[in-house]
Amino acid sequence: MQHIFYSWQADTPSATCKNLIGRALQDAIDTLNADAEIEGADRHEDPRAAILDHDTAGVPGSPPIVETIFRKIDGAAIFISDLTYVAERRDGRRSPNPNVLFEHGWAWKSLSWRAVISVMNIAHGDPKNHPLPFDLQHSRGPILFDCPDDATVEQRRAARAGLAKALVPKLRAIFDDDVLKAARVPAAPVEPHPHDLELVKRWQALLTEPVRRFLREQNFGDVYVRKNVDALHEINDTWRGAKFEFDDPELQRAFQEFLAANAPFCRQLVERTYVLDNNAALASPKTTVDQQRGIQQSTFKAIERLNELATLLNDAIDAFERQIRARIRLPLEPSSRRAPEIDPRWDSARQGLVKLATDRTIGGVPRIVSRPCFVMMVVPLAAFEGERLAPASVTEAQLRFPPDPHIRIEEGSDARQWWVCALPESKGGPNPETAWLARIVRPGLLEAQVNIGARIDDDSDIIIDGGWLERHIVGWYERLCRGLAPLGLAGPGIVGLSLHGTEDVILMRSRPGGRKIVMPEIHLATLEVADLSEPIAPALQEAFDIMWQASGWRDGSPSYGSGTWSGYSAHDASAARG
Repeated sequence: MQHIFYSWQADTPSATCKNLIGRALQDAIDTLNADAEIEGADRHEDPRAAILDHDTAGVPGSPPIVETIFRKIDGAAIFISDLTYVAERRDGRRSPNPNVLFEHGWAWKSLSWRAVISVMNIAHGDPKNHPLPFDLQHSRGPILFDCPDDATVEQRRAARAGLAKALVPKLRAIFDDDVLKAARVPAAPVEPHPHDLELVKRWQALLTEPVRRFLREQNFGDVYVRKNVDALHEINDTWRGAKFEFDDPELQRAFQEFLAANAPFCRQLVERTYVLDNNAALASPKTTVDQQRGIQQSTFKAIERLNELATLLNDAIDAFERQIRARIRLPLEPSSRRAPEIDPRWDSARQGLVKLATDRTIGGVPRIVSRPCFVMMVVPLAAFEGERLAPASVTEAQLRFPPDPHIRIEEGSDARQWWVCALPESKGGPNPETAWLARIVRPGLLEAQVNIGARIDDDSDIIIDGGWLERHIVGWYERLCRGLAPLGLAGPGIVGLSLHGTEDVILMRSRPGGRKIVMPEIHLATLEVADLSEPIAPALQEAFDIMWQASGWRDGSPSYGSGTWSGYSAHDASAARG
């Protein structure tokens, strides 16, 4: 909270000077506070606020008056003096109150002329006719108002309103003065408070570069990865109370501005984005109505607001980071303890996974695969190294995708992808459907969609051997990944796996049991894989558990009883890899 020090005099009637000026000042301050255009520094108050102060007000006990006044002036943001004439010399010259002049001079020296304002009731003498003391004649004159001692209530009210109106732009100009702003910033502590150090480290551990890059680059008209905003929600939900306040007032001010930008962004995410049915790791502001009828006007506004709030939040993060650099020096950890750098390709791969998933809702997949089916997406990190995909290499890789080299296939391409699929057939709907499709999407993303069963006659259930389905999934993964080397895409990457059209599917096994899955879509896994050429089955145990449990098998997958996946036995492996 910033202080405006008012130096008053009591030689003239209070109703037309001291009280009138004081109330006009308070009116002007209230206007500024309501406009929220004042910078502040106190960490326990609204940083955009100011209060009126004078003499020894608010100081307990019996303080020495002069020392207290000087100390208050030194700590004030603005000094205002009443230079109304209160005396006349023998030669006819008039003079303001000597104590006010003394305090005015002290403020000039302590705060500089930039932060000093004076006012004057010319009913007791106009400086045009009665010049001010010599040292005051060479600076901007006081704000003048005219209110005689015998003024009526209406006249005093009008004088007060006019003075308040004149004070507002003067006060605002001082608060907005860049030189004074810099002077008001307290010096950075020689040694940062240990609490501040620890809090900064915690903040930086949460607000990593991928999170900041997400805020800078994400267009919320697209699907986004929910994990990217977890840290922002954590801070918004749990960073409350003195434990999360900085001791340094400038750090706290910048941190409060970050919190003020983060809260509406998180609130908008909660209120206007929705988890995707087919992938709980993703979310979008688009509703079912948007998908059926086109994007509604309310959704356009929500997307625009999210993008706007993300920009404001990113700016607040940058401002806080600059304050951290200016006011605190974080000790470097020994190199052996330094956290490993985050490979930015992982974040690009997550975004690539989102784009593949989005294709299914915007018609980006070139052929319709019969339901039920599984969808497998493989996003190599090497795809984001800027290398060109050579069409000849793509053709070579696609030869490895068909499950049977002797079957007839369809091949095709468009501006952004190549694909190979089983020959499409009419299924009674408006469009032909295919049993499987594998595609390579620039800059090197792979996807397979594979039908896993069909309804027999008019049976309401689709019965699928769950063990066969596990082997089918693993076999397709290996086929896709065998195509990576010719493309120069070997190495680490992200794998996404989901089931679609499964509401009538029942998984069967060697003993009775199971029920309809009921859910039309199931997200099984999003995996970060260190080497895409390595066997995937060990990493799929939880995904297969989810798949079995969705069909009523409480014990999950039966294929890991020995500690390893049983599908890698010689017979099953040959069947899966045929």
